[in-house]
Amino acid sequence: MVNRLNKVIAKIVHPDQSCGIWGRQIADSLAVVRDTIKYIKSQKVQTTFVSLDQEKAFNCISHEFMDWTLRALGVGDFFCNMVTTMYRGISSTALLNGWKTDPFPVLSGVRQGSPLSPLMLICVIELITKCMRQNWDIRGETAPGSKGKGKVKCSFYMDDVSVFCAGGHSIKELEKTYQAWKVVSSKYQ
Repeated sequence: MVNRLNKVIAKIVHPDQSCGIWGRQIADSLAVVRDTIKYIKSQKVQTTFVSLDQEKAFNCISHEFMDWTLRALGVGDFFCNMVTTMYRGISSTALLNGWKTDPFPVLSGVRQGSPLSPLMLICVIELITKCMRQNWDIRGETAPGSKGKGKVKCSFYMDDVSVFCAGGHSIKELEKTYQAWKVVSSKYQ
């Protein structure tokens, strides 16, 4: 399944996500952030740099939302059905003081240690990144070396989100966008 998804993930996940995709490295994200901050300082531009990290992201992905996300990104039914089969109706137990609990349903989270898990998280994160990129009211900053024609708005590594917000209105829009995404994703919890 990882090999299948690796064939298409670079086409469905924007280049500003540098984790887990062949040919992309964490150094790419770091360079974008470093160079943009250096440019902002040299030009004395008023910009806010926002860094977001989703707490326990691997544990919080709703299985239903993961399926919905894959379909929204255009991943085929056959693959989506395989993922759904892997996560449908699963349960777990825990050891408490040496006693095994009764099984309980697991409705969210991806399997620890599975090579597919980071790719699933990246796909889910892609939805919020699309919302940020498409919101014209979240204004990024001029990209270094673009002669004023390119903008840097976001840089992502897994669930670590870096956003450049030019002006207070951009920060408010970023917050609105993030809150809207939380509402949509929580409908599947």
